[in-house]
Amino acid sequence: MDKDDAISTRKYVLQQCSRNEDQNRIIMYKARGDDFTVGDTSELSKHPNYAEMFCLALQTKEQSQMLSKFGGKILCADATHGLTKYGYQLVSVVVKEDQGKGYPVSHLITSNVDSIVLTAYFKELQKRNPTLKVKFAMSDDDNATRKAFKDAFGEDVRTMFCYWHLREAWKRNLKRIKDLVARDIINSLLKATLTARREEEYKEILHLLKTLFPNCEDFMQYFESYYLPKDEDWARCHRNFYHDGVDTNMLLESFHNLIKTVYLLRKQNWRVDTLLVLLSDIEVDFWLRYTIATLVNTDTKDDPDKSKRHTRGMGISDSKVTQVNLSYL
Repeated sequence: MDKDDAISTRKYVLQQCSRNEDQNRIIMYKARGDDFTVGDTSELSKHPNYAEMFCLALQTKEQSQMLSKFGGKILCADATHGLTKYGYQLVSVVVKEDQGKGYPVSHLITSNVDSIVLTAYFKELQKRNPTLKVKFAMSDDDNATRKAFKDAFGEDVRTMFCYWHLREAWKRNLKRIKDLVARDIINSLLKATLTARREEEYKEILHLLKTLFPNCEDFMQYFESYYLPKDEDWARCHRNFYHDGVDTNMLLESFHNLIKTVYLLRKQNWRVDTLLVLLSDIEVDFWLRYTIATLVNTDTKDDPDKSKRHTRGMGISDSKVTQVNLSYL
């Protein structure tokens, strides 16, 4: 990080830490090439790249409220790159709110995305939200995030792989199979493992995969060694429990695309301090959108005429209208 950006970022951290507990957004901070830290960074100190590491984790009071309210259903976590010139990644945690949309409840800007960093981050998130009881967690086909979820929130957390990323990984590796007919059949059987709700049906599909394609050893060895030992995280027959209809990480992918496409207009953002301002602006937008949607009750599943939303909104009495206090303005 260049000198001006580092000074500006540290100033932001100090300013936030000087505010009262409700208004302080900083969960964890580790400056690059410096011992200046905020939060419990004992986990980070175990990292082989600790000296050069940069970590800055954020959560507003409003995000904490949303995490407490909806985090017990399912947590989604993922990282995206390309938001600073330093190669830092933005890790976001998203919940599914009662309007059926994704809501970002915390962010981590970091130079390292591995199980040590993610575990430290999730533990600080748990400390900031002590009543949070995570039951289910969604990630990409990513062992580091899966391990961090369990290390931070407990071994009882059910981790689930995103079906979209799973299918993309299989599609890439199916290219190992030169026989195009066999490739298509195996691809169909793999898709069937994501729809088979009975364990007997799932085992039948596995039997076909293992016995009908003796000339596809390379792909089958990859599949059996990498995916079968952790099929509880992806096989549909092991996912027959309520998880709020979330089978992919698309709520989070959509949020990251929103940042890059709508807010940044697909232009490169270079600095950490401008990313911090951007995340603050986005949180204001999300909080206002959710608050307004809640007040006017925009659930129109039983009301095909969406224009009626305006009529319902106009019918709200003045006594039910309150001013929203945005602590960060």
